[in-house]
Amino acid sequence: LWERAQPVVLLSRTRKGSNTFFIGSPTDTCDEIVRTLRQTTQYHSYMEILVTNFTRQSYRGTDVHDPEAAPVDAPPVIDLAFHPFRPVDVPLPSDTTGVVYMLISTRCPQITYIGETTNLPQRLDQHNSLSGGSLQTSSTNFQPWAVLAYVAGFGGNKRAMKAFESQWKHFLL
Repeated sequence: LWERAQPVVLLSRTRKGSNTFFIGSPTDTCDEIVRTLRQTTQYHSYMEILVTNFTRQSYRGTDVHDPEAAPVDAPPVIDLAFHPFRPVDVPLPSDTTGVVYMLISTRCPQITYIGETTNLPQRLDQHNSLSGGSLQTSSTNFQPWAVLAYVAGFGGNKRAMKAFESQWKHFLL
């Protein structure tokens, strides 16, 4: 096992724990599962801080630019040299109720873009075309773009999507 989510996914695939078989010593297997569950990756820390900050402010009517607002933690910098997935390894969501996403330039990995849409595959195609993307992604010097991260499940709430997008951008400044 090499990633924290693997034991969770592995164990969620059966109705009963007794239907899951592990090869090897039960003690060694349990120790390995516990070790894997305790791992923290740069992505886990990043998302934990974003979710904490966003839920602390964005949906409680507090303006992120308000100096009286509760202090927020800056997200850690993600070191793209350790990005374990290629863009083609992760399927894009089919959720049409709203997605806030972060794109990364495959030519210049320190360049990112954050946006929101109800159709991420179509929007990614637009960003990678010569027209139809955004001003920030239109330069062919940075194309093609790939999805680095996304948050789905906004239930069609455009205001929540915009607030989440705004705060994600704000935290990256």
